[in-house]
Amino acid sequence: MKKYKIALLTPLHPQKTGIADYIEEMLPFLRESFGELYSVDIFVDDCNPTNPETLKNHQIFNMDSFEEKHNGYDLFIYQMGNNFFHLKIFEYAMKYPGLLVLHDFAIHHLLAYFYLEKMKSEKGYYDAIEQNHGEKVRELAQERAAKGELGLWETNALEYPMNRTIVQRSKGVIVFSEYAQKRIEAYGDNVPVHRIYLHCSGIVRQISASEKK
Repeated sequence: MKKYKIALLTPLHPQKTGIADYIEEMLPFLRESFGELYSVDIFVDDCNPTNPETLKNHQIFNMDSFEEKHNGYDLFIYQMGNNFFHLKIFEYAMKYPGLLVLHDFAIHHLLAYFYLEKMKSEKGYYDAIEQNHGEKVRELAQERAAKGELGLWETNALEYPMNRTIVQRSKGVIVFSEYAQKRIEAYGDNVPVHRIYLHCSGIVRQISASEKK
């Protein structure tokens, strides 16, 4: 039986994000239940992981090496949040389609930071708004900026979540709420969307037990 290789792009401790908590809690259960089917290598950005369990059981690479290593994997899994820990994850998810785990439905703060702060490109930000939400929303964002008003990410992030382009680039999407699932399915992009429970270690154990019977 072939053992599949998975590349997991995610924050880890000591990065201060709940997604690091989630990943480090889930990895032991996934190894216990499905370790015979696949191995997971982890790619992190600007981080020296500290969890002994994770260090012992997984190869961990700097995210900058993903570009040269990505051909060696059967699947990429992107843990996507709405802060700067996910900048490179966003870039790679747009370039190399994989499974998107969308922890935050709205990633408008992340994209505003990416284009306006990192890339220093107002045009890039407005182009992204238009790609995600259309020309009228682009005009609204430009009008607000001209008047010195708060950006859309500060006042209307859920209305304009800026996630459609990354959803369109993905092979599938995992979310943690019915709200997020319905909103993404309403795009009509024919990308599979699945809702799971945020902490499902008990479910994983039940699946594992039932498979052993």
